[in-house]
Amino acid sequence: MAAGCHGERVVVETGRSSVASPASIAFVEGLYGQPGNVSVAMRKGFGSALQAALAHVGAGPSYMLAPFAAGGFVAHPEGHLEVWFACAPSAASHMRAVLRVAQLTLADHAQNGTVRIFARVQTGWRPGERIARLLAMRPSPEPDATGCTLWEHDP
Repeated sequence: MAAGCHGERVVVETGRSSVASPASIAFVEGLYGQPGNVSVAMRKGFGSALQAALAHVGAGPSYMLAPFAAGGFVAHPEGHLEVWFACAPSAASHMRAVLRVAQLTLADHAQNGTVRIFARVQTGWRPGERIARLLAMRPSPEPDATGCTLWEHDP
């Protein structure tokens, strides 16, 4: 999956879906903007989550599992990677495949063990907390000023 990290476009067909890197802004907008299509994201709140995801698309490696999910990393100056993820309700029946792609991508980025990978999940946002747990993340006692709980990747 990490092949798209250096700006080249990578597409892998997987039967009923395709994995591409980087994620397109139009695709991420579609996860949030279609009537009746409420996406699950690491942070709840339609406007703020959409704005954050659109900003994240260009801030580091990003991936889309069309037609139902997108995610990626925001590179921080300290060398840390912040995870973002969004999916449409139609991803529910494909969640094992979506999570497997996400787990492999996280493992690829964390393989040397020296990179801190984390996510900010709005405190009490159960869908985001569940996804973080399924991605082998654990809540951190470290406080966050944004109203979120920091979740650390535990490879």
